[in-house]
Amino acid sequence: MKVSSILVSLVIASAAAGPPLGAQAVTQARPVAGAVSGSIVDAQSELPLAGASVALEARAGGAARSTRTDAAGRYAFDGVTAGEYTLRVQRIGYVAGSVDVVLQGAASASVSLGLQVQPVRLQPIAATGSIPAAPANPFAAREGAADAAGEARMEAERRRQRTNLAPDVRVLTRADVDEAVPLAESDLFRTLQRLPGVSARDDYSAELWTRGGSWDHTRVYFDGLPLFNPVHSSGLFSGPNTDAVGAAALHPGAQPLSTGGGAAATLDVTSRRGGERGPVAAAGELSLASARLALDGRAGPQSWMIAARSSHFGTLTQQVEKHSRDEEVWVTRHFADVAARYDLRLGDRSGVEASALWQRDVVGDGPQSDWLRESTPTWGSLAARATLRAPLGGLDARATLGGSGFGAEVRDLGSAEPRSGGLISWPTLLAAESSVRHGFAEMRVEPAVSPSTVTPWAMGIGAVREEARYDGPPIYPLDESLPPRTVDRDAALTYVYAWGERRWKPARTLSAEAGVRVEAGERVPGAGAVRIAPRAAARWQTGPELTVSAAAGRSWHTLQAGPELQEQAITQHLWLLAGGDVPALRSDVATVGAERWMGGGWLASVTGYARRSTGVAVRDPEPGVVIGRGFVAGTLDARGAEISLRRLAGPWTASASYSWGRATMRARGFAFPAETDQRHTLDLAARVRVPFGVRLGAAFSAGTGGAFTRFYGGVATCRPNLGCEWTELPSSGEPGGLRAPAFASLDLSAEWSREIGGMRIGAYAQLHNALDRDNPARYHRSIRYERCGYGAPDGNGGCTDDVWGRGLPRLPLAGLRVTF
Repeated sequence: MKVSSILVSLVIASAAAGPPLGAQAVTQARPVAGAVSGSIVDAQSELPLAGASVALEARAGGAARSTRTDAAGRYAFDGVTAGEYTLRVQRIGYVAGSVDVVLQGAASASVSLGLQVQPVRLQPIAATGSIPAAPANPFAAREGAADAAGEARMEAERRRQRTNLAPDVRVLTRADVDEAVPLAESDLFRTLQRLPGVSARDDYSAELWTRGGSWDHTRVYFDGLPLFNPVHSSGLFSGPNTDAVGAAALHPGAQPLSTGGGAAATLDVTSRRGGERGPVAAAGELSLASARLALDGRAGPQSWMIAARSSHFGTLTQQVEKHSRDEEVWVTRHFADVAARYDLRLGDRSGVEASALWQRDVVGDGPQSDWLRESTPTWGSLAARATLRAPLGGLDARATLGGSGFGAEVRDLGSAEPRSGGLISWPTLLAAESSVRHGFAEMRVEPAVSPSTVTPWAMGIGAVREEARYDGPPIYPLDESLPPRTVDRDAALTYVYAWGERRWKPARTLSAEAGVRVEAGERVPGAGAVRIAPRAAARWQTGPELTVSAAAGRSWHTLQAGPELQEQAITQHLWLLAGGDVPALRSDVATVGAERWMGGGWLASVTGYARRSTGVAVRDPEPGVVIGRGFVAGTLDARGAEISLRRLAGPWTASASYSWGRATMRARGFAFPAETDQRHTLDLAARVRVPFGVRLGAAFSAGTGGAFTRFYGGVATCRPNLGCEWTELPSSGEPGGLRAPAFASLDLSAEWSREIGGMRIGAYAQLHNALDRDNPARYHRSIRYERCGYGAPDGNGGCTDDVWGRGLPRLPLAGLRVTF
């Protein structure tokens, strides 16, 4: 017999003075299977609605059957006898819908409904119990129940699909952080490194290499403010404290217009709004890396949050140094950060927001501990902003004033005698000051819509002032004089900008958005006085489970990190501001991808990308003596493909991702693999719930090494009262001619938590690099020997030894968490 099925999409509007109207349709089918099934979707976005209540009621009376839709929005009723039925669908935040179904004999019918958003204003109620209300953003608090954590992850992904049309935007929840087995404590950047397209130099570093872009090409924003060098402990930990995070989204493709984005990616971090868990709440964590305490609360129209973190004076980093057996390891002796936020509600659509972030690092210990203590290398960041929200006719307006900055300092050693040997140690022995500042003022307007509705358009105007200063020894190139002459760079740039974007639906299954950002100010090399950055994205909803998307965009950057020798980057930081001999950095990117919900909490995705960045400041790639040579402007071409499969909910969760990529640098007629050219990376992670409140986890990462150019530091001889002179000049080899060794790491974790007297107490243990692999870390330099005996033959009758830092050793770690 022939199967008859229909698709009924309902878009139901609520009446101003009456109950919502239902749309009805009648389906008749010939006997085949005796079932009613289908999908429930959002009528606007065509995305599946999980957790919707579906009831099948016989019109002749009798007990109704009910169920809930799964992660793909699907439902099914089997064994349905002939008769007339009404299918009713409800979900909070949507207009209820119904459809009549008539089955003749034993029939099979497919009925799908699309529900329209209807925001619901709930009256406040007093609730008691041990399970707190779900936070506004799932990253804001650690979920006690595995089911709640799984639902939070799926809801975050559904919200991300509704909000972003680009195919490759990634969002994080606290469950993602736990599954990633980050080092010693909850770490935002190390969690991001488990995502496709995001990697690191090695297992030591938390810095982000995104799709062939160096660490400074992923611009981190905290409440709209750029953070420069946002890592702690020489790159071992990420700077933003996860206890202060309310939302975190990574945009590795077409960049957001409101901030200007990053050359390779934008990490948009939003501070956490306080008061979600009651008048006063607290959370603390004690690990071998740091002690953390977060407090928040609310009082009437006010809410506040403060989160602080302080390391244990190098307890963990000293262990890293001790077990690494590496004379090149320099670690941070102490780091600390504080983040805070204050909100004042003035009305339904008006209020004041203010937030700030402070970070500081002090280098110490290691084989150079004596002079390090004397010179006290320090660096840190500060970011702060205030926002006023107010209605403007039928629009919502936001006025923001803020600024961020970064500074590093190495104190003068005074009469300290220079050491003989390679000049590679000179820059960190000499006094230096480095700073960068970014200040802005902006006005943003958009239609007044409910929080569950995507804004159809938005626009903003603003002004920016940027400054960069460096006063110290040459970072690159090296100087012929000994000691090297001081470099003094001082630059400033002011510009205004305007941006606007709009979203619309050209067809029922097609959504599109387009916008442009325009910056105007002083003329800069490679960009002129006016810089235009368009952006466009589209998504085709082929069904409730499958979406296909594409996006393209351009971004401009007037600040970029200058080329540095590897060791020098630890205590000096050179930021280059567009103007004079520094070009503006322009990135053009295009992405295409598809996502599919597979049921049971599974989500699969595949993405392809291509990006070109021009105006990248790189070291002069020509082989030979490097004395007196400066940096040059290069072009970075990156392309690749990524696939991932994730199980977001259930008694066990897992993720698997694989990335293939190529990153090629072109400069001064040379074309060579970039330092960030990692061809293959693989990330696997899993977490399972076992009895007695215990969760076991494992994460495995492997990647091919990036390319590197050999650098020979040269030899300088120093004599008392006679000064120093070169006996062998520093030089470089073929650009990108060699490749770093591959690395792999298996990390294990066990976590226990329990609710006791209104508090949730937990403990965790980790084993990092469980296989005890001797992974390489940062490349330092190469040493040439006239005779073989140490190192590899170099083809010239001698041998060359490449000096590498070591990655993380096998590290057993433990910690405690308390939430109340």
